[in-house]
Amino acid sequence: PGAIDALRDISTITELFLAHLPLPGRARWTIHVACLLRDIGKLSITDEVLQKNDYLTREEYEIVRRHPVVGARIVEPLKGLDEAVPFILHHHERWDGKGYPDGLSGEAIPIGARVVGLVDAFYAMIRGRPYADRARGLRYACEEIRRNAGTQFDPELARRFLDVVDANRDIIATLVEDAEAEVVDPEVVEPEASTEPEAEEPETEETEDEGESERVEDGAQAGRVSITSTGRCAQYPDRDHGWANRRRRSVATNQFSRA
Repeated sequence: PGAIDALRDISTITELFLAHLPLPGRARWTIHVACLLRDIGKLSITDEVLQKNDYLTREEYEIVRRHPVVGARIVEPLKGLDEAVPFILHHHERWDGKGYPDGLSGEAIPIGARVVGLVDAFYAMIRGRPYADRARGLRYACEEIRRNAGTQFDPELARRFLDVVDANRDIIATLVEDAEAEVVDPEVVEPEASTEPEAEEPETEETEDEGESERVEDGAQAGRVSITSTGRCAQYPDRDHGWANRRRRSVATNQFSRA
């Protein structure tokens, strides 16, 4: 039931967003499918890891980061869904080139993947995930998207997305896990409350690039890392944790240009 509800929520958000983008019908359908199948690669990950409420080990962190490639491989042989493959593969790339698996940047990232990544990040923040402690709420999600426009997210898509959220606040509010359902003006966002670690975790450094933060054990030290953004450990930002950064596969041509 939880998975079905999540798919319905994602479908609702995606449909609202795509209705405001100047894309042909086939492109919208393909992106919509990619949003629904974006995490199919997590089928290869055990529930022990996916549902873990404690720190992820470094090995578990690497396993979770592989899901875009695994998902693309699952979908690729399915007739009629091949156009969705690059959107699934690259939905954790970042506008600034610090994402994964291939470190693409800007418009080199297929527009479908940019849409999927934006929807995925937003939903993670308003609903929460086992390893992300709690849902952050709608105000927080909107602020994070605005703040990360031009670094993590396509700035134009981010602006349009916030406009859609604001115009459909009643619908979006029904999807929010947190009791907070206020939608801020996408152009004027007040500072959110401090996101400093709670007192019981004094050695924890928190990053919230996409609302999906992971914990990694490293001997006596432990810290948070975002596995859905830079793909690098927060404690070791200059260290390559990416098996994916060592692989380079040809990138599907962006089929849909910005209108």
